[in-house]
Formats: sequence, structure tokens, C-alpha cells
Amino acid sequence: MALSTANTLTQVRLTSSMVRSAVLAITVLMSGLLTSCNPTADEVAPQAVATPVVETTAARVSVQIDANAVDVRTFGAKGDGQTDDTEAIRKALKASTGKQLLFGAGTYKLSQVIKLEESNVELVGVGDAKLVTGVRTIFDLGSVTNVSFANLTFESSSRDGSTYYFGLVSGNRKAIKGLSFTGCTFTAPYGATSGIKLVTDAVGASVSDLRVNNCTFTNLGNMGIEIQNHLTDGVVRFSNIEVRNSVFRNLGLNENSAYHHGMAVSLSGKGGEIVIANNTISNPYDLGIELAGAVKNAQILQNVFTALNRTNVEGNRPTAIIAISSLKGDFHENVTISGNQNTGANDNAYLFLGNMLRSTIENNTFNTSLFVQIRNVSDSRFHNNRITSRGACAVSIESTSFDCQNNSFTNSTISCEQSKSAAAIVKFTGAKTSRNVISNSQLHRKGTSTKFMHESDSATGNALKDCTLANK
Repeated sequence: MALSTANTLTQVRLTSSMVRSAVLAITVLMSGLLTSCNPTADEVAPQAVATPVVETTAARVSVQIDANAVDVRTFGAKGDGQTDDTEAIRKALKASTGKQLLFGAGTYKLSQVIKLEESNVELVGVGDAKLVTGVRTIFDLGSVTNVSFANLTFESSSRDGSTYYFGLVSGNRKAIKGLSFTGCTFTAPYGATSGIKLVTDAVGASVSDLRVNNCTFTNLGNMGIEIQNHLTDGVVRFSNIEVRNSVFRNLGLNENSAYHHGMAVSLSGKGGEIVIANNTISNPYDLGIELAGAVKNAQILQNVFTALNRTNVEGNRPTAIIAISSLKGDFHENVTISGNQNTGANDNAYLFLGNMLRSTIENNTFNTSLFVQIRNVSDSRFHNNRITSRGACAVSIESTSFDCQNNSFTNSTISCEQSKSAAAIVKFTGAKTSRNVISNSQLHRKGTSTKFMHESDSATGNALKDCTLANK
């Protein structure tokens, strides 16, 4: 039958049952506002133990070996796991500008960081080549151009958690262009070490044309990949970044660190032309994929998130599957989030989309213990998404000091059917939240005490149109 309520519900049909697969656990979480991109919750799932497990390395890729390639063993490297090969590799690098530097099968023990300041060099593992160290960084990049790594394993046993400015491959406030990793594996479970860490928060520092493909980031104390710029001076410091076909597993293991993070991919500051696609992200800490700042033309496509069972102990919140946030009121523009999914019926997770303009979110499946939070987003299209929540609402659409308006939500399924305590399936909050329309969609609730939509704090002019509402 048709329902009509104060011009907010129009041409809506009520059916008796629309069944989707059951979600086992009910977790009642607070659906209050976030501070920046950090939600709080009164109740969260128990902290899962982030125990390192044995992992396979990335599949090696085919590399054409040049006739003039340099072999590190020519310079005295042994690769026997016992000899200190640091100096031999340093010498080999100096002779490798414009060439390939080959690492034959073996374990290359390093006692110190190796400064890599040579451009136009390709470091290639031939067979099972592993570089191991007891310090936090293996290669510290200078301002280099066209440096690539292929078929190498980077491993650190460092337990230093005193700061997060370190990665197995690092670049600290340099200008780096044309950096690539293919078929590489990164492991450093004990300290506050990331796989790839590039810091750009300085005048003249930047990262452009970064390619990561078919790599494995496993058992890391900190993040998988981070480009860090916390300045708000409006300068573009990263561009043309691609992360594809890679595996991120067991991140943020250094739980005793004051710098406890565990994102798979984190990009902060102002940048553009981003693709993060076809990756598998399992057991991250705090966030899966993060854009923080002002990014233009980003694509987050067909990523799969699994084992989202951990709670951020510092912020007392679930894991954010994807978090888009701003620094000092900046906005992201033309962000496409499409074909992503998290697979766990009981994932302790939520989604935060903030400060976005003219963006597209479509064909995703998100199962949350909290909600999908949409804050200060305008002129964007949400289409054919499936959102299930076990919290107090499924979708929270809200404004703070910026507008959240003129968004369309079409052909989607939005459900709180596993939550008896949900106040509303869709919440509109804030005086600048207006003219958002959900149409031709299905909304599912557990019982009649849950509203299909609710406006509060002066939110007005939002509507459900031609939707199907179902009681479960």
C-alpha cells in the first residue's frame, strides 16, 4: 500500500518480506557524529589478536634481463644469510646507473640502511632473493627518477616503535618520480615500520608516477603503503599513483607503539590521479584505504576487504573499510568508489565518506557493524549499492559547517534488518543537509520501531521516493 508522511515519503510500497542472507551477530553501536574521520562507539566488538602468520611471497613476474646487467655478487655480495652484504650492495648500486642490478637467489644480510641516490636503475631478484635487516629501513631513497624493484623480498626484524617515519623502502622529504614495485614482498612485524613510506611534507618534496603491482604486504608493524603530507598549504605533492593487484595482510601489528596505524594504503595531503584497484586487504588496523586531504580524480575499484575484526583501541572504534576525510576544510573531487566489498557477515567495520564533491559511489557491497557515514558530501551519485548495518542506522547523511546536499541514491538496498535497536535506516542530520533523495531503492528494517528515515538538527527537504520498504 502507499504511504505518505509530511512530504518526505512519496509513492512508497510496503511489502511483507524481502530476504537476504542472515547476519549472525547483533552489535549495538552508537551512531553519533565523528570528530574529523574518527567515529566513537559505546560498544565495540572484542579486540582480535593480530598474530603474524606464515605467508607466501608475491608471485614473481617475468623480467627481461639486459646483456649489460650488473650482478651484486660481482661486487662481493654473498647472499648466504650470514655475511654482511651492505657494502657490496652499495658498491654495486654506484655502478648500476642506467642498468639493471641483479640479486641472485639467496638471503642478503644487511646491517645498515642503504642510501639509494642513483636514478635510472632497476633492482631485480633472479630466483628467490631476500634482503633482510635488523634496522627499520633497507633502502632510503634520495631525489631519484626511474627507480624500479622487481621480484625482491624486503624483511626487517627491528622492534623499534619510537616513530612512524620509516618504511622498508623510504623516501623522506625528497622529490621522487617514476618509482615502481612489481612482484615484491614486504615484511616487518615487530616495529613501527611500513612497507613503503614516502614523506612529502616539505618544500620541494613530492612523489609522482608511483606504480605498485602484484606485490604482497604481509605482517607489518605499521602500514602497507603511505604517502604522508600533513601540511595544508594547498601544494600538490603526489600525483599519478597506482596500486593494483596486490595483497595486504596483517597490518598494524606493533600494538605497543605510540604510533599505532595499520592502513593498507594511506595518502594524505593534496594530490591527484589515483588508482587503487583489484587489491585484497585482510586484517588491517584502523583503516583499510585512506584518502586524507584534497584528492582530485581518484578511483577506488574492485577491492576486497576481509577479516575486519579488530577494534582501534586508541579511538575505541571499528575498522574503517574506506575513509575519505579532509584536512582543514579541503575537499576531494571526482572520486569514484566502485565494485568494492567486504565479505565478513560479522565484520566490525564502517565506512566514512567526508568532504567530497561530484563523486560516484556505485556497485559496492558493504556490511557494517556501525554505518556508512556521509558527511559534507554534495552533488554526488550513489547507485546500486548494497549496505547492511547491525548498528543504530545503516546510512548517516550529515553536515557540519559545509553543505551536504543534492546527492542522489538510486537502485540500492539499505538494510538494518539484523538490528532490533536501530532508530532509523537512513538518518539526515544538520542544518545544511538538504535536497538528498533516495529513490527506486529497497529499505529493510527489523521491526516497526525502526523508522525508514529520520531528519534531525534542522535537516530538511530530504526524501525517499518510489522506494520499497520492508519489515523483517
